[in-house]
Amino acid sequence: MEIYERGGNHISYRGTTRKVDWLESKDRPVAHPSASGPVALFMWDRENLTGLRGRPQSLAPLLATAALALLLTSCSGSSKGQPAHHPKQSPSPSQLYGANGPLVWYVAASALEKLDDPGLAEKVFDHSQDYVVVNHEGSGIPEGWKVKPVESFTSESAIASALDHGLIAKDVAGIGFDDESWPLTPASERADPSAAVEAASHVVRSHGLAYLQLGNLPVNSSKVGGARYASVVDIQAQGKERNSAKYAAYVESMAAQARRLNPRVTVLAGISTNPSGPPVSATELFDAVRATSKAVDGYWFNLPSPGRACPRCNPANIEVAKQFLEMVLKASEGQA
Repeated sequence: MEIYERGGNHISYRGTTRKVDWLESKDRPVAHPSASGPVALFMWDRENLTGLRGRPQSLAPLLATAALALLLTSCSGSSKGQPAHHPKQSPSPSQLYGANGPLVWYVAASALEKLDDPGLAEKVFDHSQDYVVVNHEGSGIPEGWKVKPVESFTSESAIASALDHGLIAKDVAGIGFDDESWPLTPASERADPSAAVEAASHVVRSHGLAYLQLGNLPVNSSKVGGARYASVVDIQAQGKERNSAKYAAYVESMAAQARRLNPRVTVLAGISTNPSGPPVSATELFDAVRATSKAVDGYWFNLPSPGRACPRCNPANIEVAKQFLEMVLKASEGQA
């Protein structure tokens, strides 16, 4: 059976696009058959079931239909007598891919605004697997983009309050918790990050949203311990990006830990155009990505400015950002 992710509120199967009009998941979609043949997305688990929006009673016929679709496509050929199975084309050795397919990007809408290059940003960041952090009014994503909008918070109490008071934008697919050793995370949560992360993940998932663990405070003694509760976990490795070997060793170790805790988690690694310390070049950033892309699913692209969230950051370096993204784009297309 061929399985496709959806784009917007549509899914495609063998060149046919169908609207999903009664059951929708904010993370991995589940869909019903429509008109011209079996259409089923067979990708859900306990976490994604908590994110389903629609009529839960529809799951029984959906499962039956998915099983029938699997039987039909495995036992018969196409209408032209060709085998029903069409293996997905593997990327060439030179293409830049993640551990499980095209790279997943996590980027803030504010970074897109600083970049001020809509064409380049769209080519790199506008895919259905990518995440864009919107402001708390839900805006910041360019019109027509097919990414997953998320909101990010630095405290569990703020997450719970926003959800309880209905302050999350209606199109948001997930909530990120960026708990760190900074004043933006309350002292009580910094003192017991394991409890804060577990509570944050519970309240987010109880509202049918994906939970993204973005901070680096240890959960059960591991900097990626929050992976056990998360759809996405970030490895904050950007401080090591000037040395691709050190960056790779750390990222590979943390990614393996995260997947032992949760084999289904999407693993990202942090990359920054202007971390604290000496300036970083586009080549150094690209070397770090090239050295780790097969160990992770994608990257959190940071384009910070000095401030409360990054008091030791250097000024935003837009030219380095653009050079790096051009290198990524060429490599993703197999040109580097």
